[in-house]
Amino acid sequence: MKPFLYSVAEAYLKNEANSLGDMCFVFPNKRSVTFFNHYLSAIIKNTSLEPVLHPQTTTIVEFTESFSSGFAPADRIEMIFILYDVYRKIVRQLIGEAESAKIDFNRFVYWADLLIQDFDEVDSAVADPCEIVRA
Repeated sequence: MKPFLYSVAEAYLKNEANSLGDMCFVFPNKRSVTFFNHYLSAIIKNTSLEPVLHPQTTTIVEFTESFSSGFAPADRIEMIFILYDVYRKIVRQLIGEAESAKIDFNRFVYWADLLIQDFDEVDSAVADPCEIVRA
């Protein structure tokens, strides 16, 4: 049985080979992009097609970011440092400066990663955060 992306590449080469260079394929992740490009190249290599321009390929995240007018998501490390600073400020206000100074960044990183992933899941699911807290 042929992989799905192989079948897609094969169908587009069969029906749209001359206009592939004008197309853009949007995939759910980079793995799909890699496999599609690999299959497309393999099919071109194994057939007697004249030179074919590869289509543009991108992920859905990159595609939507291209419309965000210069805004890009913060990288993981930046988010962790921002969260760490906010957490220390809250601890300083509630408990005091001495306790705030005791917060070990190396231990905080693990929990920050989990928290960021949880926020990302809530955001991706377009869930109501108040309902999740009650659960």
